[in-house]
Amino acid sequence: MPGRTYAEVLAEFVEDLRLEKLPTEVVEHAKLCVLDWLGATIAGTLEKEASLLVEVFGSLKPEEATIVGFGAKVPSHEAAYVNGAISHLIELDDIHREAIIHPGVPVVPAALALSEKLGASGKVFLEAVIVGYEVEIALGKAVNPSHYRFWHTTGTCGTFGAAAAACKVLGLSNDNIASSLGIAGTHAAGLIEVFGTSSKPLNPGRAARDGVLAALLSEKGFTGPKTIFEGEKAFFKATSTERDYDKGFRELGVIYEITRNGFKRYSSCGHTHAAIDAVLALKGEAGLSCNDIVEVEVGTYRDALEIVGRNYEPNSPAQAKFSLPYCVAVALLDGSVSLKQFMEERIRSPDVLTLSKKVKVYVDEEVNRLYPHKLGARVRIKTKSGETHEKLVEVAKGNPENPLSKRELVDKFLELATLRVQLEKCRKVVEEVMRLDEMENVRKLLEPLH
Repeated sequence: MPGRTYAEVLAEFVEDLRLEKLPTEVVEHAKLCVLDWLGATIAGTLEKEASLLVEVFGSLKPEEATIVGFGAKVPSHEAAYVNGAISHLIELDDIHREAIIHPGVPVVPAALALSEKLGASGKVFLEAVIVGYEVEIALGKAVNPSHYRFWHTTGTCGTFGAAAAACKVLGLSNDNIASSLGIAGTHAAGLIEVFGTSSKPLNPGRAARDGVLAALLSEKGFTGPKTIFEGEKAFFKATSTERDYDKGFRELGVIYEITRNGFKRYSSCGHTHAAIDAVLALKGEAGLSCNDIVEVEVGTYRDALEIVGRNYEPNSPAQAKFSLPYCVAVALLDGSVSLKQFMEERIRSPDVLTLSKKVKVYVDEEVNRLYPHKLGARVRIKTKSGETHEKLVEVAKGNPENPLSKRELVDKFLELATLRVQLEKCRKVVEEVMRLDEMENVRKLLEPLH
């Protein structure tokens, strides 16, 4: 970026963005992102890890911002942490393919916590969400796919997105925003090694909290390096082997990446979704009986093989969500991959274990070449009669090229939120989200959930 550092470019973008200058579709899509995050969060409160988080954080003072679904109020940065972690527990939060990131789980809780603390308007809250998404996605595109070999982008780049969102709520100046990104850079972390354990959601939780802290510290006068991204000992070189970091920034403020965000239908890692789509399609088209299946071949891309393709006997819900053999088997058996399929009793069912062992996962070179622009899968199912049924899915349902409609996203929210909240209150939340740009105080958004 000639003449300016990447942090300075991002800071100017964050400071200048105004809701009234944005295309309508950007604003409306941001509302859907908030709604989708709320659904995943409310349903996530039913997980045992959510209760554990509230045990640890729920009595902290001062009471500034709400832990969604529990009503407890804690310091804003700690509310961001808990809400960020809870929203990632059930693996139904949104995803951006090329950035390889779940953008909502660090950004929305950071923006919401500070907005509630300060009584910010819905307009300011939406601006914060949008800048947060754009910043973290730009950085995710810049450092990936090599970054994702070790680093959980949602935890690393999500820290910068959360910081940008927090700065927008605070109304910080260009210079303070750049410093905040510098501070966030020394916090940015999150390792792939924790996938399949209850520690994975802590990555976006910490990102949300540390983003808020970076903005608050910058507001008070703390400084951070403006070369936090491109410096010799800085984020890009430390976490990525890419040669063209500009690829994440060329369309910044021209194409809004939030509109290219995807929404998940299945309660499992996104690397499993194309294969699940293919399996469910074949099950419906061919009328397959699981008793007749001899083998299921799943051709995918290399990262999917490494991350979800090797665990044939998951022993916890977290592991099952990262087991492609398990997800394929349960899709064939149940015709669904929802929260019910990740209950302890289903994971240990003998029929799932038997069918899982018939699934063979390999790298399909055609599918691999499309990655990360497309997260595809090729599925071949062989039967006892000698027939082979094949399906290639390049783009799973929920991605920008194959999107969920607004109605489908509202239905998804209602299905998840009513697991804990009365239907009429959930419908009220939908109404409030859809009028966020007119809301005087974002605290009103949380009232139906009290």
